[in-house]
Amino acid sequence: MRRALSLAAAAALLVGCGSHGAGLQPTAARLPHRALLTIPDLGTLSWQCNGTRFATTFALPPKSATEEIALAVPGRSSRSRTLQPGDSFDGPLTTAVANVWHIAQRTERQTIVAVVRVAPGRTPCPWGLPPTCAEVRSVPTAGGGAGIVTGRQRCTS
Repeated sequence: MRRALSLAAAAALLVGCGSHGAGLQPTAARLPHRALLTIPDLGTLSWQCNGTRFATTFALPPKSATEEIALAVPGRSSRSRTLQPGDSFDGPLTTAVANVWHIAQRTERQTIVAVVRVAPGRTPCPWGLPPTCAEVRSVPTAGGGAGIVTGRQRCTS
């Protein structure tokens, strides 16, 4: 009986949110990040979950430009900062139903602006990826182009 309880407790510790069914999952409060979305020239958004809470992180590649990042989480004050190449910005572990990232990169040629909404809903630890919408726009700066604004929006469900 005691051995059965020990095995049951050990099995419970191995169950992790976002598991692919193989390997051990850490039992710490914050689990490893899983890639969610890469926006060329801007960076990569990843996410993690822990039971009923989730968090997102935005990371710049080492060879990129400085970016202005803001994160809005319902029920919390917005957070923003300037990231240098290779830096990352961790969002809070929260029970909110969405995170909205505002990302802007200004160079001599253009300004690239992205708005990314990650909305896992009321159950933030699905076995797949949370629904995500990304809108990316590119606006030429003065003298940087013909004034053509390009943009695209993509969503996953």
